[in-house]
Amino acid sequence: MATKKLARRIHFQQPPDVGFVLMWEGQRYELVAHEPHIRRDGLPTTLLVWRSHCCDCGEAFEVVTGLVANGYFNRRCPDHHRPGRAVTMAGQKRRERFLKRNPTRRKSRV
Repeated sequence: MATKKLARRIHFQQPPDVGFVLMWEGQRYELVAHEPHIRRDGLPTTLLVWRSHCCDCGEAFEVVTGLVANGYFNRRCPDHHRPGRAVTMAGQKRRERFLKRNPTRRKSRV
């Protein structure tokens, strides 16, 4: 059995093989498919479909990214999706420190 390759960020020149594993802040994502895509400017590209498990309920879900992803992507299933909510305690503490230094960045909650 061949070993699966591992990466810690999404920055590829060419699509990796299906089965490729990405570790993102302790959460495991496995590449399950490539999807051809035409960008707005008409150039062809490839979208990557990743499968992981929700950090809240453990349910499997899929995330679609490009070959390069500079931002964040889902770490929870659609039922538990909470943008801006940190998954780890370290992330929650980092957010608290940031808001303490930058109080005007706090979102108003209605």
